[in-house]
Amino acid sequence: MKLKIILSLTFILFENSEQALFEDINEINLNLYAKAKQLDFTNLTYLMINGDSPSLYINGSLADCTFNMTKNTTYDILKEISHLSLSIITQFGNRCDHELSKDQIFDFELLKTKMYTMFAGILTDRLIPDNLRLNQLIFVNESIKIVENMLDKQRFDCSDLSSYVKNSKPILDDNIFQAAFSQLKDLNALMKSWLKKYEFVDWQNIYVLLCNSHMPRNKHIFVQYFQNLFSVGFEGDRLVYAETDDEHVCRDLLKTHITDKLIGINLFNEPMRMHRDLLADAAAQIIPNMN
Repeated sequence: MKLKIILSLTFILFENSEQALFEDINEINLNLYAKAKQLDFTNLTYLMINGDSPSLYINGSLADCTFNMTKNTTYDILKEISHLSLSIITQFGNRCDHELSKDQIFDFELLKTKMYTMFAGILTDRLIPDNLRLNQLIFVNESIKIVENMLDKQRFDCSDLSSYVKNSKPILDDNIFQAAFSQLKDLNALMKSWLKKYEFVDWQNIYVLLCNSHMPRNKHIFVQYFQNLFSVGFEGDRLVYAETDDEHVCRDLLKTHITDKLIGINLFNEPMRMHRDLLADAAAQIIPNMN
């Protein structure tokens, strides 16, 4: 009996120590990977744009930056005006014919007051080109109209929504185009000046790091611009999009991309191999044959 107990305890201790050994090795592996990421990132030359603020790092040090590139520009004002439609549409959701809550009534009353102020401001705002001014007044007026209708009826009316979309969407589409043109014009002017000022930089091999929110990721305006400027075939190679505005998290993703690319080259002879699940190729063979 004593022998059985001793053997059982020995087995438990061995099992636990073996498990601890694997955990220790895993911790060492993770630590080595983190250190490799930092080593691969050291002295890197890269361009980072956090929101609308571009920064150029040369050999790991900040060389130049422009804070909030689009502040006080045509892009900025058109974005603020156009967001009216988004805030109004989000409130409709799937709530046609629903009564307004007290919170919604309060919010819409506040929005209506601010829109009247915006309407007056559009008349003289220097950031709005004269050829776009009338459309902005019409757009805000349509937005005021639908909000006033909702407040009068105390409910969401889908016929009001249809009318609003019909009258405002063509202006919204034009605003989107004009805002994109304004933003790209400013970015292009900045990049031309940096390309000339820092001509010693190997721009055709530079990394571009974009820090922004999730939803615009697909065909983001800056992704398209830098793909064209630096002939980058796809996002994820030298062009990295991080779904965050946290610079530490953003940079860490770039470090991961760089180190994983080197692993892919050195181990698999395929630079982008680690950018997909390590089990992906095996899964593609196994899953079709599963019952």
